Amino acid sequence: QENEVGNWVHKVLELFGKNDGFKLLQKDFKLALDKLEDVAHAMMTELEIDLKEDLLLYKKAAIYFENLTDPEANLLADMLHTEAPILSEFHGKHFFEQSFGEDEIEGSWPAYEISDESIQLSLRGKLDRVMVEGDSVWASDYKTGEVDLKQSNEFWTSQMLFYYLVLRAQYPEKKILLSYEQLKSFGKNGIKGFVGDVDLGHLVTEILKPKANLKLPISQGETWSEETIIAVTLDHAQAIADQNYPLTQRDESKACKYCPYDRICRKTALPR
Repeated sequence: QENEVGNWVHKVLELFGKNDGFKLLQKDFKLALDKLEDVAHAMMTELEIDLKEDLLLYKKAAIYFENLTDPEANLLADMLHTEAPILSEFHGKHFFEQSFGEDEIEGSWPAYEISDESIQLSLRGKLDRVMVEGDSVWASDYKTGEVDLKQSNEFWTSQMLFYYLVLRAQYPEKKILLSYEQLKSFGKNGIKGFVGDVDLGHLVTEILKPKANLKLPISQGETWSEETIIAVTLDHAQAIADQNYPLTQRDESKACKYCPYDRICRKTALPR
């Protein structure tokens, strides 16, 4: 159910963007929230979603899909309210659920190719939201679950690092910044980490100064650069090709933290 609700959240924000909701937000916040409510209700009608038919589902989804015009009672409205000062600066191109490497989808960007003498990889996927203004590109990844920037820094999740490569290829002369947008609870809502050109005077970081522990810079001389991302990825791919890649390399309690079944799992109650 958590995954299902997360998919609905992504779909509503995609439709909101494609129906010019973020552009409307720059002009009239109240009308933008009305647009959000209309889009959400239309999606739920089309998918025949009735939250009140399932009390467990209602408990997880109500905070996203009820009171859509009230930032104090709805997480999506709260996110838009929090980001309004930054979003109002992005008058250029906007992309929502932007595909890359999906040739069958109109408007898809090319796949990002990584290769050496023995391995060839094609990165394909979708970016939740991409905004361009002047020399700044800002991409957001929505998360209704846990967010931890350390997961990217330690390469336990490569998503944001790969997104950076894709955006750098698409916009080679611009400053690239990616952010995790957590939509979990009012106490944990908002931007939870910046990845990319975080120290180059990016438009977003000029408005919203990130804390040191919320930054993962990608550049020469840092832990991660374009070259190291590619090299580490090829090392992992080679290990998989050689059938020499363990299923887990870390403390399993970290994986349990992100498992959607953690509330009902009895794993820790069993003898070892």
